[in-house]
Amino acid sequence: MLLLLQYACKKTLNALPENAKVDANTILDQKTAEVALRGAYYLLYNIPGRGTNITCWDNHQWLPAYYAGYLAGASDGPEEENRYAESSMISSVWNESYATINAANGIINRLNILPDASFANNRKEGILGEAKFLRAYSHFKILSYYGEWFKYDSKYGILIREELSNLANIAKARSNVKDSYDFILADLDYAIDNAPSQGPNHYATKWAAMALKMRVLMSRAQTGDYNEVISIANLIIQNSPYSLENDPKDIFRNKGLS
Repeated sequence: MLLLLQYACKKTLNALPENAKVDANTILDQKTAEVALRGAYYLLYNIPGRGTNITCWDNHQWLPAYYAGYLAGASDGPEEENRYAESSMISSVWNESYATINAANGIINRLNILPDASFANNRKEGILGEAKFLRAYSHFKILSYYGEWFKYDSKYGILIREELSNLANIAKARSNVKDSYDFILADLDYAIDNAPSQGPNHYATKWAAMALKMRVLMSRAQTGDYNEVISIANLIIQNSPYSLENDPKDIFRNKGLS
């Protein structure tokens, strides 16, 4: 028993600590990078939050309308009286978004040091474009829920994460709103230039990045932003493989992902 106990202790003490299990141990080439990218989407779709291995879009779909007062819940919760500090859901957007950001950072940080020869058909840039879209989407969501997104000169922006979190870099100050927008838009510009132009509807493309950039610019609302929104919209309408629906309700009621 003493020998077994000694062996077990030695094995435990020699184990790699959780915070040291970085992406360098898993992302080695295009195949493993694709697996890691699917893992980032897995977090974006909040599959762990549901606990049943299916997508959970609550945080993306009804929660914004619930907080904005357009929807009401059967439970008559504190959210309906704007008492968000008492809400049981107050951390759900935060946790889901930063989990996605951290996964995206693991991909971005690792791919930036992998040789181009490990990838075929410019897929390295495509994976980076998708990862930066996910990072931009999640940072923008954090800004929309937890920052003063409506005050461009406010110091209350977001806590920007641009590298894989570990014990050495976890402590960090929040950025101001201007720098938050600049970081988000830089990621989207990269995604517009490098993300795939076509792909499954549940993965990011350059057109999705352009649409998200329109939304970010409308929130920022600085000089020239609305004109750029119109310009981007025209590019999507004229050049993308998508077309406008005659009745927008069809998107939500019967067409869905098709």
